[in-house]
Amino acid sequence: MKTGAKKNIKKATKFLQSATIFFVIFLLIFPVAQAGELKNYTEYKVGEENGTVVIRGDSSREQFGSSIAKGDLNGDMIDDIAIGSPYFSVQDKKNVGRVKMFFGKKGFDVYADNKLQADMEIRGESANNQLGASVAFGDFNGDKIDDLAIGSAGGDKVYMFLGKTNKKFPEMIDLAKDSADVIFQTAELNENFGFALDMADLNADGMSDLIIGAPSASESGKLRSGKVYVVFGYRYPAYQFVYDFKKNPPAMIIYGEKEFDRFGASIAHGDINGDKRPDIIVGAYLSSTGARKETGKAYVFFGQAPSELTIFKKYPIGIFDPDITIDGEAMRNWLGFSVYAGDINEDGADDIATGSFMYQSEDKTGKAHIFYGDKKLTSQNQKISNSLRIFGDNDESDILGAAVYIDDLNGDSKKDFIVGAPGIKKFGKDSSGYVYVYSNQSIKNREKINMSDKMPTLVIEGENPNDWFGSSILTADLNKDGYPDLIVGAPNAYNTGGKEGAVYVILGKSGWNGKLKYTDPLASDYVTRSQIVYQAMDNFNLERFNKTFLDNCRNNLELCFFTFMARTKFKGIKLGPEIILYPDISPSQQFYKEITEMTMLGFLDGFGDDSQSKFKPDEKITRIHALRILLNSAGMLKWKEYAELNKELGGESAVYAQKTPYKDVSGRTYYAWWYSRYVNFAYIASIIKDENYFRPNDPIKQSELSEWFAAIKKFSGGK
Repeated sequence: MKTGAKKNIKKATKFLQSATIFFVIFLLIFPVAQAGELKNYTEYKVGEENGTVVIRGDSSREQFGSSIAKGDLNGDMIDDIAIGSPYFSVQDKKNVGRVKMFFGKKGFDVYADNKLQADMEIRGESANNQLGASVAFGDFNGDKIDDLAIGSAGGDKVYMFLGKTNKKFPEMIDLAKDSADVIFQTAELNENFGFALDMADLNADGMSDLIIGAPSASESGKLRSGKVYVVFGYRYPAYQFVYDFKKNPPAMIIYGEKEFDRFGASIAHGDINGDKRPDIIVGAYLSSTGARKETGKAYVFFGQAPSELTIFKKYPIGIFDPDITIDGEAMRNWLGFSVYAGDINEDGADDIATGSFMYQSEDKTGKAHIFYGDKKLTSQNQKISNSLRIFGDNDESDILGAAVYIDDLNGDSKKDFIVGAPGIKKFGKDSSGYVYVYSNQSIKNREKINMSDKMPTLVIEGENPNDWFGSSILTADLNKDGYPDLIVGAPNAYNTGGKEGAVYVILGKSGWNGKLKYTDPLASDYVTRSQIVYQAMDNFNLERFNKTFLDNCRNNLELCFFTFMARTKFKGIKLGPEIILYPDISPSQQFYKEITEMTMLGFLDGFGDDSQSKFKPDEKITRIHALRILLNSAGMLKWKEYAELNKELGGESAVYAQKTPYKDVSGRTYYAWWYSRYVNFAYIASIIKDENYFRPNDPIKQSELSEWFAAIKKFSGGK
């Protein structure tokens, strides 16, 4: 090595003893190409965030939150929610079940944990009735007020309570001695009648029709093939009327395909073919496809013309053949365990969301699917060719797809895909469960997403291990602020004794709830300017170690940014109420906080390659500039201006005569006058490799950047 290089290395080693992380400037000179997709996400932990209202069960093993539904039962134009506890027990009646009603109100968001009291409680009739296995709302009697339907899967009944305005609801209804407004009961026993419920106006008469799933119902030699019953809504039902299917047959019966399919275990409705008629979607998660057992299926039954559904038709109308069949992909995929519908791609036809509940699945991963509706779907037995599949990350303690939902969660008027992945205790793992939200934009034009490669837009983590957080999902505007609140059930949550259950209400707002998080790019990805800022802040704990300095800076912004403002070419700088330092970095952008704080610390300045001093956050960072940022922010080397270096080395000729161990790095090039100092320092500290070429102006990949971080930490004694 030449004498000049040795001299610089000795000076670099000596400087280690007095290096500081303050007042370092870096100047990116060269325009570079656009980098790949940023892998960031927003994280919300329900046990830590202030924007969560928690409603907790109070009876052991009741599994409060197993079912949830929204509607306006009291007619005040604010959403209410019904929450089911099918395993609630009282005295000598085990698993009688109950449902609690909570009326929405403008002050809903002020309730502290466990302080929100139910406005009405409805208890089951007999032991093992499992009242609350399902709940649904709709205007059954056409009075413009929602009515509440509750499934009692163990009792083979559905109870309906009619909505009303300006009237007080009883605080307690005990079906062992009190009556519902209408009771529906099947002609056969042990059908699991009421296991799933939905309500929709199928015959266009202005009244919601009741759709009842009975997944254990049998028919003509097909044992427990499952059925779905439909009862049309009607005006002025007699008070305490018992709608017995033996005497009054339902309007429609949809029959399952094969025995033990569990057809009717999940139900939804939507306009899948865009003909303005609601279609019925039914899950049969134990259905098999050929030799592949329990792949699961979802069926679509197109809405019929109102003329085909009049009272002059002979009831029940039997439906045996679906219009669309969606098959699961692998054995024990259990596709159809959950179903929902909504128009996520804004083409005028609702799309089908469904989950593949992973239970000993041969591909060992849960899945969530969207099968896109199409106005061209008009005849029977058509296939939906356009779809999206989201694969889990093979963590068998999180059951991706146990619940699915579609709604706009961030207030951008575009619907997002919401997926529940409740945690279960399995293989020694404890998971609290998660809800994953994929924004409309993140899934656009995608056919498949592997969670190990692409994070969801929003990750919501449950409170405690084995809570089954994410078993049920709903949105409702409970405080009437115009933003949908996300409601998540955790029916296995432990509160005071065990498995009481809990429901979490995450209050809606404009934008995403939670804190922006970031995952490093793949090893093969190139690193961007903004990504390296985030990683340096995170790896070196710059915010924590410089808290006092940053606080002082915020209290005296003009002094703090005096040097920066003298250097930058950007004329639109604002220091309040929001700090704007770069023309292309706004408070709503990714890494705004990190970029602003790095500038406060003196690590960032205007960019010399742009007349407006743009930051250009998505451009690739070169290897030499990445090295400079790391050494500066780690406090290992302090930036020196040209005049300072000139004086230190003894003149301009000495600056340009700088040597390094690399053939492509020296001081001879005018813009590279500072390269040698950083390269020599990193070389002697074993941060960079002993090779012939350093390639200073090539972009750096994440794999090598990670190695540099590790080498710096090792050199600094693991700090």
